[in-house]
Amino acid sequence: MPFFQINPQIVEAFQCRGIMVDAKYNWYSMPEWIRDLYENGGVVFTDEGIHLPIGGKTVIAKPDDFIVPSQDGRIQVIGRELFLSICKPCPKPPNVRDHRAGEEKP
Repeated sequence: MPFFQINPQIVEAFQCRGIMVDAKYNWYSMPEWIRDLYENGGVVFTDEGIHLPIGGKTVIAKPDDFIVPSQDGRIQVIGRELFLSICKPCPKPPNVRDHRAGEEKP
């Protein structure tokens, strides 16, 4: 039987539904990286979800999905059930900017 280890890692994740609401009603509450992608033509918002450029193709994040950006600029879309089964909420690390709190970049 193979063995697996999931390394402890803290990631920032956003539920697609929340970003869709922000896109419609509160543009500057969205993460800066997704606003930048949109303004450069890389993201499309529809009633179906958010169309994101991932790995040279377009992936649709549905409202219940979670969008997880990495430090190196890659984006993952993870279904709600899988995300909730592998990710547990944790406090914000002390040296990480919280875009929703209006904190400035370090």
